[in-house]
Amino acid sequence: GNNVSAKQSIKTGVPQSSILGPLRFLSYINDLPLTVADSAIYLYADDNKTGTQIPRCADKSSHNVGQIAKWCKKNNMSLTSNKTNSMSICNKCRLSIVEDLEIKVKHYDIESLEYQHVLGVIVDKTLSWYFHVMWICSKLH
Repeated sequence: GNNVSAKQSIKTGVPQSSILGPLRFLSYINDLPLTVADSAIYLYADDNKTGTQIPRCADKSSHNVGQIAKWCKKNNMSLTSNKTNSMSICNKCRLSIVEDLEIKVKHYDIESLEYQHVLGVIVDKTLSWYFHVMWICSKLH
């Protein structure tokens, strides 16, 4: 309508819906992968994934998420507890011996997922196509 917000200066972060926002945000978080040793962090626009190989996967993952939380605090950002989750990935033969990760950050537990969306593809813990095919079929139906 005719309502206009008051102008305010932005001291940290990146304004949403700006043309240069995505580029500025990527520049802002560009050093995030340097915070975690012995693991990889993959940046996808405003999302990131970190991966750790076994053994001691839960210990490493908890440490990594803690390091990411510290980076976020230092850079005036925060981890969103309902958007932070984990998933153990292995083949079907090893599924019975690989347990879901129990990761805690500060005062909350990180949810362990059976599958998740990654760039438009549903990836499940055994890297099968079952959940993705079911999702596509439901959209086609």
